[in-house]
Amino acid sequence: MESRSNCNSHRLTRNKLEAIRNRSQMVENDEEERLIDQGTTIKFFGYRLVMLSASSSVIELSFAIEAVNAIPALLQLGVPVEFAAYLWCISPLLGFLIQPYLGYLSDTCTSSWGRRRPFMIIYFLLMSIGLGIAAFSTNIGYAIDSNHSKVAIAFAFVGFTLLDFFRNSLEVVSRAYLMDASTDHFQQLANSIFTIMAANGGILCYAINGISWKYSLGKFVGGQFQAVGTICLILMTIMMATSLISMPEKLSYAGCHTNQGSRSSIASNIDDSYSDGESDISLSLSQHSHPSSIIRLQRYTAHHSHYFKVKEIYSSIIGMPHELRKLSLTCFLGWSSFLNFLIYYTDYVGQEIYNGDPTAPINSTSHHLYIQGVMTASWGLIGYMLVSVIYSFMIESIIIQFGPAVTFSCSFAVVGLAIGIMTTLDSVAPAITLAAFQGISFAINYSVSYALLGEYHKYFKEEEDSRWEHREFGIDISILLLCMYLAQILVAFVTGAIIYATNSPITPMIMSSISALCCAIAAAFLDRVPINKF
Repeated sequence: MESRSNCNSHRLTRNKLEAIRNRSQMVENDEEERLIDQGTTIKFFGYRLVMLSASSSVIELSFAIEAVNAIPALLQLGVPVEFAAYLWCISPLLGFLIQPYLGYLSDTCTSSWGRRRPFMIIYFLLMSIGLGIAAFSTNIGYAIDSNHSKVAIAFAFVGFTLLDFFRNSLEVVSRAYLMDASTDHFQQLANSIFTIMAANGGILCYAINGISWKYSLGKFVGGQFQAVGTICLILMTIMMATSLISMPEKLSYAGCHTNQGSRSSIASNIDDSYSDGESDISLSLSQHSHPSSIIRLQRYTAHHSHYFKVKEIYSSIIGMPHELRKLSLTCFLGWSSFLNFLIYYTDYVGQEIYNGDPTAPINSTSHHLYIQGVMTASWGLIGYMLVSVIYSFMIESIIIQFGPAVTFSCSFAVVGLAIGIMTTLDSVAPAITLAAFQGISFAINYSVSYALLGEYHKYFKEEEDSRWEHREFGIDISILLLCMYLAQILVAFVTGAIIYATNSPITPMIMSSISALCCAIAAAFLDRVPINKF
């Protein structure tokens, strides 16, 4: 009896061990399946982020068109250089008055399409109209008045202003759309993808500008600039459509205007897999909610908070936290360096390096040399876009190693020295190779500043800092964009006047170098969030 009892106990023990092993195996299998599903979801989310970031390709492609062609086009129409530079101040002045309000309208939009995409569509259409007017301003102007170019000049200014202003407006909502769609864990990755896609748009545009279309498409549409504008407009339409269908926006309550208030279901699923606490989905609608009733509630809330919010927009700019004030100053100096370089680089190469003359007769040697210089500079700008792509891949690891402030500071110190050396050597090879270093400033301006803003919002709101609790992410993105507007105004009024006074196209390059070095100093004093929070 005792031996039989022992056998039964051994059998029970074996059965328990087998049950434990089976249960453990089931847990391991479930965990493996969960990890596979999570990996698949993250991979799919990455593809969606790339599609969403196609809007940044549109933004940079349109910026590249203007950067390469605006000053040369106006100079060839006979506009003096100091007046040609004023083109770059019209849009910023409008931006100061209107842009924060547009950011607010996007934050409180109650459309069933979402709060970002309706504005993206409107801005893109108006931007495209501006590009068409700018590219064909000569054709339109001389068709109306063939005796002199004043009408053509007027159309050129109107077209470039529309292109510039609505491109910047598109960037605000595209950035907000990106932040809405990405989780806290993926915001730096999302910003890097956004920058890389922007760089791809720039590379594409500079390559198109570097090809001579005079004897191919240019014969049918009226010239080099017209051909470039036509090709780019087609590409921009395709890219914009890709971005708009990338991630459907979830409806959110009008009062929940955080960067998580309207995240896509993909982003929410990823955030769930990383969080053991309260889910961010609590800010989103339940799948059983009735959309029409939610929209009515949103519209009611938005309507009754409208006047109060509008008054608070500009006071939020004046009373911004000192962390944001320092970041804004740094961004302003960074954009000053970048814009001084990019706006005048093609003209610098055409006049200073190739000894061309934009005002010379069209069939003259001087005019031909100037056009050749502009085309060569377009190929040189591809180098800076390639550097921006490479640097964008490196930024995340560099920030983890050294922090955003050190990354910001050292990057602009390198840019300032490179551009300074370029101006002293004053020949084709250095002008093309050293220009590539501006890709570093492009990557920093486009990703680190916005990522740091996102970290400020996240950290100080978690700390329940009263200065940040009620700040809207869309409005703060607009504030960083206003820094670019300020830089454009500086370039328009100061740089143009100095070029006119010195009669030297090398002046903008010197100012770009000085601004970059000042930015490096300012970035060293940026506020740091705790490293375990970044």
